[in-house]
Amino acid sequence: VSKKVRQVKKSSARQGKFMGSQAPYGYMKSPQNKHQLIIDEPAAAIIQRIFSEYAGGESARRIAEKFNEEGLDSPRFYHYTQLGRVNPLSKEKNYWNSTTVNQLMKNQVYIGHMVQGKRQVVSFKTKRRSSIDPEDWIIVENTHEPIISRDIWDRVQKRFTTRGHHEQRVRRTGE
Repeated sequence: VSKKVRQVKKSSARQGKFMGSQAPYGYMKSPQNKHQLIIDEPAAAIIQRIFSEYAGGESARRIAEKFNEEGLDSPRFYHYTQLGRVNPLSKEKNYWNSTTVNQLMKNQVYIGHMVQGKRQVVSFKTKRRSSIDPEDWIIVENTHEPIISRDIWDRVQKRFTTRGHHEQRVRRTGE
């Protein structure tokens, strides 16, 4: 049974259907079709702002600091607020950090691509999950409306790849 369930889920993912339990920040599941993502306007505005500010030269840490100063809900707190429920991890602070901002900027869902199969349950008997190599992820392009233009996406991804080299040059030359 476990193998059959996995096969059906993998087949649905290859068709570009959203198979997760919780939609990515900036999206929500369509009320008509739970396998389709639609834009959640308030959160999408935050996503657009993150990409815009980072593409404009702002650091992920500074973006997170701004959001904390403005009192914006972090993605997890936003999710539970939308559900009208209390966060079960209520000891956790409603806090943005640079890791969260970086993870959001690396997610292809924001350019309209469905990326699934990043993790796999090791066994149905345990809740442990293992990460899957990125070349084995299931990526289906243009499955839903993008929040970010391809141009801004490319600028942000280019900045990720050149960022480390610039910081090393600065340290070495003392600029």
